[in-house]
Amino acid sequence: MNRKKYDYFFLVFFAVSVLFAYIVGSGLGCSFENRTRYDGAVKINMEFEEKSGNFYYEFTLPDMDVTGKNLAYNTSHFSSEVFIDGVKIYECRPFDESRTHSTGYRWNFIKLSDKDAGKNIVIHQKSPYKNISPDDILYFGETSDIYKAIFTDYGLRMTLAVIILVVGIILMLYSVFILKLNYADSTPVFFSVFSILLAVWAATNSKVCDLLFPGTLVCTMLNHYSLMLMPVAFLQFLRQIYTDKENILWDITQYAGVGLVIIRTVLDVFRIAEMRETLWITQLYILVFAVVGIVLGVKEFVTHRVTRRLRINIICLIIILAATLLEIMVLKLFNKDSSYGMFCFIIYVVIMAANIVKESQKIKERANEAEIYKNLAFTDELTGVFNRTAFRADMDKLVIEDKNTGEKKIIPVAVFIFDLNDLKKCNDQFGHENGDIYISSVSKIISEAFGVDGKCYRIGGDEFCVLMQYTGQNEIDSKLRIIQKKIRELNRKKFVVNMSVSAGYAVYDENIDEDLDATMKRADTMMYENKQKFKQNRQNGI
Repeated sequence: MNRKKYDYFFLVFFAVSVLFAYIVGSGLGCSFENRTRYDGAVKINMEFEEKSGNFYYEFTLPDMDVTGKNLAYNTSHFSSEVFIDGVKIYECRPFDESRTHSTGYRWNFIKLSDKDAGKNIVIHQKSPYKNISPDDILYFGETSDIYKAIFTDYGLRMTLAVIILVVGIILMLYSVFILKLNYADSTPVFFSVFSILLAVWAATNSKVCDLLFPGTLVCTMLNHYSLMLMPVAFLQFLRQIYTDKENILWDITQYAGVGLVIIRTVLDVFRIAEMRETLWITQLYILVFAVVGIVLGVKEFVTHRVTRRLRINIICLIIILAATLLEIMVLKLFNKDSSYGMFCFIIYVVIMAANIVKESQKIKERANEAEIYKNLAFTDELTGVFNRTAFRADMDKLVIEDKNTGEKKIIPVAVFIFDLNDLKKCNDQFGHENGDIYISSVSKIISEAFGVDGKCYRIGGDEFCVLMQYTGQNEIDSKLRIIQKKIRELNRKKFVVNMSVSAGYAVYDENIDEDLDATMKRADTMMYENKQKFKQNRQNGI
């Protein structure tokens, strides 16, 4: 697949997948009974009692006026019920259990009344999935206090995710509107996609995000799809910064990632296995992805092809890995969430984004310089038309190979030769400055006469050539008449000499011409004959 098409395929794939996740998540949700609002206040650690996969927590409300107070707790995939003195006053369950058994990530809010004071509360939770435990934090208090508590406890991760998202969006806008996706490679684009997916994944892991989509599985679906797509985007980014871009391991791992998204989606849509149940496939893929990255990275080191960008990338990833391990240790030893890994990810994203912008800008500048040098190499400095180098290059392009026979054929083309009369006289008597004006004026007329139909070249001091695809004799005669007419109009302005050109042309004929050089010689012969006629006519006073 063409590299540009290859890159566009993955960009479209990312966009479609995330959109699908949002649409499906919006359509799935949970139903809940009772008067509920999202908010909370005093934090209580719940100690659940487990009975056959069911989790129960029982406590007594304080014997005080609880009017306007709320109970708030977060659940991940758990169905939930709340009883007050044995009476069910709240229930959250999947809206369509034939479609999914998950209630997604959500906050459950129970608004209390004055009659609930001092009563016994039982919270019952149950998950359709094995080996997961309910969240053990319960908030009690007024709405505004609970909101403050939630943002205090979980707002940092959300804030860090937003920062990464902003950096990713800025980099994406820079790639699209400044670089215009035309320079060097797709590194800025895919790193911005990775940053945005990382931000989405981190945000949907924050319990603050659960407040934004109550009653739906949007956070759940976006969490799964961003996690699935993240390694694919990052692999595309890595491929751009490795020197061995064509290694087959890249393609195998890339399309395995695409296959993973499709397989998990199909299993979920056809109700064979839900997203939570196939999470292990993504975890296994991330392991494979990491191994491929390490193997190819080691190969870069062994072959001494480590670039500055790759070196920075490796150092940052080692720091992130160390911070993530520290985060896991803090969680295991102290049962406390931390954001060391996210902090390092922000630093990594900012450093890599700045480095990518810096290098892309250099590449853009070099591309602009290359374009300038290319134009200088193929453009005549005085007249601005193409030069002899461009003429030879375009002559070669007119020779094509027949795909069926393998024989070389020449595109039917008309070759025009123009020679300026009396240029030597103008230079000798009136100076080279006027001679340059003569050359520039006539070249402009010739170039404008042919327009987009032909290309004009200055192939000598006073000699011009035009290549035009042959469409008929009428077109040739028309172009020559326009040139002579324009020159007559120019002469009315009374230049130091009377401007005129001698013209000749020939159309390639495979029965006569061995190649285009032979056609050019015939055009040159006609031009010379017309030049001789011009001299004779002037001698005869015509």
